[in-house]
Amino acid sequence: MKISLEYELFSFVASVVLAVIIGLVYDLFRAIRRRTKKDALCDFIMWTVVLVFVAYTWFFFFEGMLRWYTILGVVFSGCIYFLTVSKYVSFVLFFIVDKICSFFSIIFKILLTPLRFLCKIICVYIKVAKSSFSKKVEGNNDEKNA
Repeated sequence: MKISLEYELFSFVASVVLAVIIGLVYDLFRAIRRRTKKDALCDFIMWTVVLVFVAYTWFFFFEGMLRWYTILGVVFSGCIYFLTVSKYVSFVLFFIVDKICSFFSIIFKILLTPLRFLCKIICVYIKVAKSSFSKKVEGNNDEKNA
Protein backbone atom coordinates (compact mmCIF):
# COMPACT_ATOMS: atom_id res chain seq x y z
CA MET A 1 0.00 0.00 0.00
CA LYS A 2 1.51 3.26 -1.13
CA ILE A 3 0.55 6.36 0.82
CA SER A 4 1.51 9.71 -0.60
CA LEU A 5 2.34 12.89 1.24
CA GLU A 6 -0.70 14.52 -0.33
CA TYR A 7 -2.95 11.86 1.20
CA GLU A 8 -1.32 12.36 4.59
CA LEU A 9 -1.81 16.13 4.40
CA PHE A 10 -5.40 15.69 3.25
CA SER A 11 -6.05 13.33 6.18
CA PHE A 12 -4.61 15.82 8.64
CA VAL A 13 -6.69 18.69 7.23
CA ALA A 14 -9.78 16.48 7.29
CA SER A 15 -9.13 15.69 10.96
CA VAL A 16 -8.84 19.40 11.76
CA VAL A 17 -12.13 20.08 9.95
CA LEU A 18 -13.68 17.12 11.78
CA ALA A 19 -12.74 18.62 15.14
CA VAL A 20 -14.22 22.01 14.19
CA ILE A 21 -17.46 20.36 13.06
CA ILE A 22 -17.63 18.38 16.30
CA GLY A 23 -17.16 21.65 18.19
CA LEU A 24 -19.93 23.33 16.21
CA VAL A 25 -22.30 20.41 16.83
CA TYR A 26 -21.44 20.51 20.54
CA ASP A 27 -22.09 24.25 20.74
CA LEU A 28 -25.37 23.88 18.85
CA PHE A 29 -26.64 21.17 21.16
CA ARG A 30 -25.45 23.16 24.17
CA ALA A 31 -27.62 26.05 22.99
CA ILE A 32 -30.59 23.73 22.40
CA ARG A 33 -30.07 22.07 25.78
CA ARG A 34 -30.01 25.46 27.50
CA ARG A 35 -33.30 26.46 25.89
CA THR A 36 -35.19 23.17 26.24
CA LYS A 37 -33.83 21.96 29.61
CA LYS A 38 -33.69 18.38 28.27
CA ASP A 39 -30.11 17.53 29.22
CA ALA A 40 -30.09 13.75 28.86
CA LEU A 41 -31.99 13.71 25.58
CA CYS A 42 -29.82 16.43 24.03
CA ASP A 43 -26.65 14.70 25.16
CA PHE A 44 -27.79 11.38 23.71
CA ILE A 45 -28.73 12.95 20.36
CA MET A 46 -25.52 15.00 20.22
CA TRP A 47 -23.25 12.04 20.92
CA THR A 48 -25.15 9.89 18.43
CA VAL A 49 -24.77 12.54 15.72
CA VAL A 50 -21.08 13.01 16.53
CA LEU A 51 -20.43 9.26 16.58
CA VAL A 52 -22.10 8.71 13.21
CA PHE A 53 -20.29 11.68 11.70
CA VAL A 54 -16.90 10.61 13.06
CA ALA A 55 -17.37 7.02 11.90
CA TYR A 56 -18.43 8.17 8.43
CA THR A 57 -15.51 10.60 8.19
CA TRP A 58 -13.01 8.06 9.45
CA PHE A 59 -14.05 5.44 6.93
CA PHE A 60 -14.63 7.81 4.01
CA PHE A 61 -11.64 10.13 4.33
CA PHE A 62 -9.17 8.03 6.29
CA GLU A 63 -10.19 4.67 4.78
CA GLY A 64 -10.59 3.29 8.30
CA MET A 65 -6.91 3.72 9.12
CA LEU A 66 -6.14 5.14 12.53
CA ARG A 67 -3.05 7.34 12.26
CA TRP A 68 -1.41 9.26 15.07
CA TYR A 69 -1.44 12.57 13.19
CA THR A 70 -5.18 12.36 12.55
CA ILE A 71 -5.84 11.83 16.25
CA LEU A 72 -3.41 14.65 17.02
CA GLY A 73 -5.18 16.89 14.51
CA VAL A 74 -8.58 16.21 16.07
CA VAL A 75 -7.38 16.73 19.65
CA PHE A 76 -5.31 19.87 19.08
CA SER A 77 -7.72 21.59 16.73
CA GLY A 78 -10.60 20.73 19.07
CA CYS A 79 -8.72 22.30 21.97
CA ILE A 80 -7.86 25.37 19.93
CA TYR A 81 -11.50 25.69 18.81
CA PHE A 82 -12.82 25.49 22.37
CA LEU A 83 -10.23 27.91 23.72
CA THR A 84 -10.64 30.55 21.02
CA VAL A 85 -13.78 30.49 18.88
CA SER A 86 -16.27 28.48 20.93
CA LYS A 87 -17.48 31.30 23.16
CA TYR A 88 -18.32 33.52 20.18
CA VAL A 89 -19.98 30.72 18.24
CA SER A 90 -21.93 29.73 21.36
CA PHE A 91 -23.16 33.30 21.81
CA VAL A 92 -24.40 33.42 18.21
CA LEU A 93 -25.97 29.96 18.42
CA PHE A 94 -27.69 30.82 21.73
CA PHE A 95 -29.17 33.89 20.04
CA ILE A 96 -30.29 31.96 16.93
CA VAL A 97 -31.79 29.05 18.90
CA ASP A 98 -33.58 31.49 21.21
CA LYS A 99 -35.11 33.36 18.26
CA ILE A 100 -36.14 30.12 16.51
CA CYS A 101 -37.76 28.79 19.69
CA SER A 102 -39.55 32.10 20.25
CA PHE A 103 -40.84 32.03 16.66
CA PHE A 104 -42.19 28.50 17.04
CA SER A 105 -43.69 29.40 20.41
CA ILE A 106 -45.65 32.21 18.77
CA ILE A 107 -46.72 29.91 15.93
CA PHE A 108 -47.92 27.26 18.40
CA LYS A 109 -49.84 29.88 20.39
CA ILE A 110 -51.56 31.03 17.21
CA LEU A 111 -52.36 27.49 16.15
CA LEU A 112 -53.60 26.45 19.59
CA THR A 113 -55.86 29.47 20.16
CA PRO A 114 -58.88 27.91 18.37
CA LEU A 115 -58.34 24.70 20.34
CA ARG A 116 -58.30 26.63 23.64
CA PHE A 117 -61.47 28.45 22.62
CA LEU A 118 -63.13 25.15 21.78
CA CYS A 119 -62.08 23.69 25.13
CA LYS A 120 -63.58 26.67 26.97
CA ILE A 121 -66.86 26.23 25.12
CA ILE A 122 -66.92 22.52 25.92
CA CYS A 123 -66.13 23.19 29.60
CA VAL A 124 -68.97 25.72 29.85
CA TYR A 125 -71.33 23.25 28.18
CA ILE A 126 -70.27 20.49 30.58
CA LYS A 127 -70.82 22.77 33.62
CA VAL A 128 -74.28 23.72 32.40
CA ALA A 129 -75.16 20.09 31.68
CA LYS A 130 -73.79 19.00 35.05
CA SER A 131 -75.73 21.62 36.96
CA SER A 132 -78.99 20.83 35.13
CA PHE A 133 -78.41 17.10 35.69
CA SER A 134 -77.77 17.63 39.40
CA LYS A 135 -80.98 19.74 39.66
CA LYS A 136 -82.96 16.92 38.05
CA VAL A 137 -81.41 14.37 40.40
CA GLU A 138 -82.18 16.56 43.44
CA GLY A 139 -85.74 17.06 42.18
CA ASN A 140 -86.23 13.29 41.82
CA ASN A 141 -84.82 12.72 45.33
CA ASP A 142 -87.20 15.31 46.79
CA GLU A 143 -90.18 13.58 45.12
CA LYS A 144 -89.13 10.18 46.47
CA ASN A 145 -88.65 11.53 50.02
CA ALA A 146 -92.07 13.21 50.09
